[in-house]
Amino acid sequence: MPARVGPVEQRVFSNDDTLRLLRETGLAQFRLRLFRRGPIGAGSLLARFENATYQHFQNATWITELCGGGRYELEASGLWDSRFEPDLIRPIGGFITVMLDGALRDVDLSAPARLGWRGPLEMTYPTAGSMVEEAPEKRACRRCENPGGRSPSATTPTSAT
Repeated sequence: MPARVGPVEQRVFSNDDTLRLLRETGLAQFRLRLFRRGPIGAGSLLARFENATYQHFQNATWITELCGGGRYELEASGLWDSRFEPDLIRPIGGFITVMLDGALRDVDLSAPARLGWRGPLEMTYPTAGSMVEEAPEKRACRRCENPGGRSPSATTPTSAT
């Protein structure tokens, strides 16, 4: 007879709960993932930083220098016991939501290198190589180098043999 599984307890963390958890971890540095939230709640990853400190979460006004104003959510995670699982990344608490004044902008890749930058220094996403400057219709399909942006198999039916 299969074992019964009880309900999974889910907890919603407030900004204050998450900041308290960050303080209590004993970690000096975190991975920070920055999301921009849209009007219906769907978000997109804008940037990822390594070696962010508690202060970067507590006072996130540096975001306006990176990508302008709007509604943002920050996610903190840390490496837990890297001796056994070096790639194990676990979020700490919930998202920290911030509303910042200003116009929306694309991510400014040069912001972390500027004098006076107050945000985390090690931006690992996006990088210059990860941002495509061409319009979507001009991009080649990476898998097949088809200049229309579609793979041949997406437009040509295949026959079963």
